[in-house]
Amino acid sequence: MLNRLPIRWRAALLVGGCGLLLLTILVPLDARRAADSAQQALDESIREETGEAVGVIASGQSPALLGDSHASSSIRFVYQVLDLMGRVEASSEEGLSAPFVRDDGTPLIQATDIVKVTEASTGIPMRALALALEVEGASKTLVVAADAGVIAAARTDALWGSLAIGLGRSLLIAVGTFLVTGFVLRPVERIRRSALDVSDGVEGATIVIPTANDELRRLALAFDRTVREFERSAAARDRFIAVASHELRTPVTKLRTELDLALRRPRSADEMRRALTEASRHTARLARLVEQLLDLTRLQSATPPKLKPVDLDGVLAELIELYPRVTWNPTGLWVEGDPVTIGRALQNLVDNALTHGALPVSVSARRASDEIVIEVCDAGPGIDDDVSPLVDQPFRRSRAAGGSGSGSGSGLGLGLTIVAEIATQHRGHLSFGHSAGTNTAYLRLRAIVDQ
Repeated sequence: MLNRLPIRWRAALLVGGCGLLLLTILVPLDARRAADSAQQALDESIREETGEAVGVIASGQSPALLGDSHASSSIRFVYQVLDLMGRVEASSEEGLSAPFVRDDGTPLIQATDIVKVTEASTGIPMRALALALEVEGASKTLVVAADAGVIAAARTDALWGSLAIGLGRSLLIAVGTFLVTGFVLRPVERIRRSALDVSDGVEGATIVIPTANDELRRLALAFDRTVREFERSAAARDRFIAVASHELRTPVTKLRTELDLALRRPRSADEMRRALTEASRHTARLARLVEQLLDLTRLQSATPPKLKPVDLDGVLAELIELYPRVTWNPTGLWVEGDPVTIGRALQNLVDNALTHGALPVSVSARRASDEIVIEVCDAGPGIDDDVSPLVDQPFRRSRAAGGSGSGSGSGLGLGLTIVAEIATQHRGHLSFGHSAGTNTAYLRLRAIVDQ
């Protein structure tokens, strides 16, 4: 139930609840300290009264005189004179003919310190001091007692006072927490509203970034980055779908045209062979395009591969078996990655060099700091400068009619886009260079130390 409440209500209730819990501990302690203080004050008053009463009783005067002198006192004092048998000979109050009773039920005859007693006739709790003295040559006992009700009253007053103050403070702190939490969460509300505006497609809407360099700002920046990445991903997806649909439509249309023309009128065997050959070429192109689309989709939607040490020579050895015209020298280098996807990336680069470049084609690798740079070189004219930075975007067009990756004006296609995606998943990078009649694709991967 509590989890359904807003954060500021939960914070206020939590702080208020902690305050109440603290009250259950502190209020009894305050009441106990007040009672102890009241008892100490009462005991001190009893000792002072005893000192005065000794002189009065020893001079042979009646205890009633002492009672009259304290009639206006806020504390009720009772004075008794006992004989050697413990009988009350004189008392400051009429009707108190029985001695005070201890907690164990025995009468108070003598006590070297103040003890807790009970008035025999009324059962009122009191504290008393019994002192032996000589009165006109006879041994007597002077008992000075005081009503202990002031101790209970002090405890009660402290209890209710501490409770009232504690409840007031807890309420004040809870309200303060509610207000402060609302103030602190105000930027969160602005972020939420701006996010809704972005989600609803409000023109010009952006995530509100708080100015204070705190956790909320970092949260807003992370949220804004996520939204921007999603927008870029959605835009790239839409662009990809549009261009891929166009690219797929071209071979399908040509294939259908060739078949329609072949079936429109009787054809000779040579004409039919040429039509089927052309249809087969378009079908192969369509199949290759669909295969690349599936590969790229799997790469972008799958969980990034688990990176591990990979022997680059082992991957290249399997690759060169498929391409006898490609030269390669053993490197002795290790990279961090997945051997299957690295092999796929290198195969796409070699295919691109053989298809759109010119022989000779070679593969080499070198170490540069903490990276392994794999170079695939061919004698082609290379990728145009306007297209080279955009290899991660499929079907980008080149101005050149030919060259590595240009496909005779057909654009980069998907092969290099797949390589760029694999490089990104391996925390690497794909780039191109051209110099002295040589076009080179650079695939940079993380090196393995001490291999």
